[in-house]
Amino acid sequence: MKKLHSIYLAIIALVITVLACNFSLAGPKPAPIPVSTEAVQSLQEEVSNAAQQIATIGSATIEITESQLTSALALSLQQLPVLTNPQIHLQNGEIQFTGSASQAGLLGDVNVILKVEAGQDCKLRLQVVTAKLGPLPLSEDMISGFLPLAEEAISSMATSGGKQMCIDSIVINEGKMVITGHSQ
Repeated sequence: MKKLHSIYLAIIALVITVLACNFSLAGPKPAPIPVSTEAVQSLQEEVSNAAQQIATIGSATIEITESQLTSALALSLQQLPVLTNPQIHLQNGEIQFTGSASQAGLLGDVNVILKVEAGQDCKLRLQVVTAKLGPLPLSEDMISGFLPLAEEAISSMATSGGKQMCIDSIVINEGKMVITGHSQ
């Protein structure tokens, strides 16, 4: 009987091990977002249309897709080979940036998750949820240097004729970021 009990335990342990090796708690990886100049042109048109709306009716809504953001970032980073294969996913109120970083022969995956909200002062606020290089967290110095650049990049999409649009709301879900605002 003891021998049969040991066999059952061994089979259960084997099944659990096999399942653990094939099961990912993170879920499936999202499909890679293709990079295109057409997506960047579409983003530029969206921003231009919003600028016209601000000038004529005093308010605007900008809808930005993962493809537009990923393409704009990837094309702007072509001159900076330290960061490759950038991907921006927009889901559940968060911006998730992933990519590969290489410096002095070392290669690692970058994963940064940001929460974005409209502030009382008409500007957006970014909060870092996670920032890692491989399994290691990014340093506070790197994060504090990155946040103003990210805020400026997103805010520049809400600028019309040199005037900053007062951001009323930002909604991020299902691959889109919708920014609504009015003229200041």
